[in-house]
Amino acid sequence: MGDFYLIKANFIYLDFNATIEREIATKLDDRERHIEIWEELIEIISGYLRAFSLSEIYEMPFIDEEGKDNGYFLRRMAVNNETGLKGKLELMVKRLD
Repeated sequence: MGDFYLIKANFIYLDFNATIEREIATKLDDRERHIEIWEELIEIISGYLRAFSLSEIYEMPFIDEEGKDNGYFLRRMAVNNETGLKGKLELMVKRLD
């Protein structure tokens, strides 16, 4: 098994916010399991996402207040094809203490 992590997938654009959250026992390096939740959100809002161009995925560490690495973020910028306004598609993996 592993520690408990909060896995949060969200898409934010202007006033629109779609989120899926799960608290699961997993390991920090089980990326496949984490990404399944992100893909679940993408599937649910896939019709809406057609209006956006998505950037490549980039990763950022999730550093807590004490400087400890407690997870990571995966992000893709989303640019609306008509307006050019930006949003983001994000996966947050954070250890629950």
